[in-house]
Amino acid sequence: MPLSFAFEITRRRFLTLTAGGALAALAACGKQESAPPSPAPNATKPPAATAETIAIRFGINPWPGAMPFKTAEAQGLFKANGLDMKLTLFSSISQMMEAFNAGQIDATLIDPGTLLVSAANGIAQKFVFVTDFSNGADAVVVAPSIKSLADLKGQSISVEMGSIGHFLLLTGLKQAGLSTKDVKLVNQTADLALAAFAAGKTKVAVSYEPFITQVTKSGKGHVIFSTREAPIAPDVLSMRQDFLDRNPEGPVRLVRAWYQALDWRRQHMDEAIAIEAKALEVTPDDFRAFGDGVRLLSDPREVAALMVTGESPDRTLEKITAEVDAFMRDQKLLEKDPPPAAQLIDATFVNRYLAGIGGGSA
Repeated sequence: MPLSFAFEITRRRFLTLTAGGALAALAACGKQESAPPSPAPNATKPPAATAETIAIRFGINPWPGAMPFKTAEAQGLFKANGLDMKLTLFSSISQMMEAFNAGQIDATLIDPGTLLVSAANGIAQKFVFVTDFSNGADAVVVAPSIKSLADLKGQSISVEMGSIGHFLLLTGLKQAGLSTKDVKLVNQTADLALAAFAAGKTKVAVSYEPFITQVTKSGKGHVIFSTREAPIAPDVLSMRQDFLDRNPEGPVRLVRAWYQALDWRRQHMDEAIAIEAKALEVTPDDFRAFGDGVRLLSDPREVAALMVTGESPDRTLEKITAEVDAFMRDQKLLEKDPPPAAQLIDATFVNRYLAGIGGGSA
């Protein structure tokens, strides 16, 4: 293991191979999608009925960016696209990644850092799709007396070391011209960090939804920096290479089901929220309450552009993954070298989907 930390590993933690895990942030909303341009008429047509059914074992965790897959399941969209889908909602990331690494599931959805650890440990895989970005659902929460990132100097900060929140904090400190030498980091899981904050034991905590909203609504703190200002946290659909070798059509069908689910959600948002809130074991009102903390990527062209590798002037999945890789190395969170980000990313399948909605047959 890259670390010997004794604390539990949460949904937003990078290192999730064999240590114990905790439940995810339960946050989502009905306003998080921006409608893409209208696709060609055949965009939502399932493949021909004669197409051979492909079995996929897909593991997700309780995070809003994964929940449209529950809507797809409830609406029969997997079956309509020739998929025999076994969709498993794991209660912890460690369990999900253990299953993925052992070949007990074929696909998983999680942040690039967690996947880098898996790849560094020899699990051949490809990043085939991106579903969402954290858009404020991960944040630095501070006491009312703290007005700017510069005011963090000299403060004790509760943060889960090695997590996306840790990466977010370092990004904010850098923007303020500070470093970890200017603050004292207290290693706590995201829920305990805000519990300590709410109890007045610390003035700064890094956490995620729903804990952020619970504290800020109480008036005890406010968000000073979040993934809304630093879009560093995409969720990536990765598939094992042995599955891809056997089933090159599978990812295309899964991408198609995703966009059909997003389209259905836009037209039946209340029903979709009921489905997804039930999966997360929260009320529909709670599900809505977290605003736009997660941005679902509803335009396949945006995803295709995000997955471009090589020299690109834009911020891409390759660049984000490389930054996470560098962060993890700097923090001594990797014992082995993962493949370069460009070698892990395969935009073939989303591009085939795009070709299909343009008039071909993906």
